[in-house]
Amino acid sequence: MADQTQPVAEVGSVRFEGDFQPLEREALAAQFSACRFRLLERSTLGSGVVLVEWEGRGAAPQRGGARPLFAAPRRALYVLDISGSSPISAPPAGLPSQLGGAISARPAAGDRQGPARLERVDSQEYLAARYPGHFPTARVRADWRDRLRRLVRDVWPALMLAAATIWVLALVWACRP
Repeated sequence: MADQTQPVAEVGSVRFEGDFQPLEREALAAQFSACRFRLLERSTLGSGVVLVEWEGRGAAPQRGGARPLFAAPRRALYVLDISGSSPISAPPAGLPSQLGGAISARPAAGDRQGPARLERVDSQEYLAARYPGHFPTARVRADWRDRLRRLVRDVWPALMLAAATIWVLALVWACRP
């Protein structure tokens, strides 16, 4: 729920809710369109490192025609680092690399600090391991649709193996003398 007193700004088709700095808005607007960003928290350890929530505001899906098997996420959390120095250069050991991936943008005009780094965060563990101490009060919660999608994705191979096993057993049973 967005606080009604938060500053709101629009850059093109990107809406910003919260006290974003101009360089932060510029870096995000250069990479995204037709979406909303909400500033969740600023880092307690470094300036220029913020936790933001992204929410797509695209057009309604078209009826008919080819569509992807999995829909794009409706919302995601990102850490934006415009300080020019990322706290850790590689994902921590033991965490899958698909949980977070960094995107570097070209430096904004007049930005002497270096390129902005944008990194998606999908779990509380990843945020704590990747940015220890930066966001002590932040809570990463997955949408119920995302949790269901991950559950189906994780269970699907086991279901296919069970179906194939039942089919083979039924075939062997039917062919017995």
